Amino acid sequence: RRLIELLKKHGAEKITFTGGEPLLCKNLGEIVKFAKDLGITTCIVTNGYYLTEPLGLEFLENYGRFVDWIGISIDSQYEEVEKAVGRGFGDHVRRVKRAVELIRNNYPHIKLKINTVVFKYNWKEDMHGLIEELKPDRWKVFQVKLIENVNDEAFNLGIAKDQFLDFVKRHENLNPIWEDNDLMTDSYIMIDPQGRFFNDDDCTNNPREPIIKVGVYKALQGIRFDPKKFIKRGGIYNW
Repeated sequence: RRLIELLKKHGAEKITFTGGEPLLCKNLGEIVKFAKDLGITTCIVTNGYYLTEPLGLEFLENYGRFVDWIGISIDSQYEEVEKAVGRGFGDHVRRVKRAVELIRNNYPHIKLKINTVVFKYNWKEDMHGLIEELKPDRWKVFQVKLIENVNDEAFNLGIAKDQFLDFVKRHENLNPIWEDNDLMTDSYIMIDPQGRFFNDDDCTNNPREPIIKVGVYKALQGIRFDPKKFIKRGGIYNW
């Protein structure tokens, strides 16, 4: 409550529940409802797996009316690429299509966002067919990012900025909202599962105090946020 009321006071309008996989959070529905009741736009970013399973169907039935946006992560139109990077077991594309159909047919008030990470295996891909089929209200495209102490040991998917921009240019008629590594750095205000603000470089060893213990202002100390980058990456848009 303190967080949302302060954010609204300073002009913020949206809170996004992400992860990991947020649908694994047992009280996600009550948290989303609480945020919506306080008058803030709610968004959930999911890999889509559970949306067509009992867990997701129950969530949508009970709490779908409190959700304004659902973002679904899909990086390729090819099942073998998705499986190779850990998205599903060779059925991720099919599941995403089913989830989108479910949302469109049963919860038309929910706007759809597709999130795509561009990396070594998909930067040459043409995703027109998939995106035109899904028809998202917003398509976010990210350059894969190295985060020290998180994915550096296994990081072999990196691409150069010009390769990323080549992907963006190939799809420019679909109006992707793109973020390279520079734009996404310090353009988000993020909170970890313990209720602490964090920067990318301390996400595995967060020294900060929880918001609920010290209050929002004190918890924000030392957090880097560049509003110019936030605006440049399309952070302000019509909900």
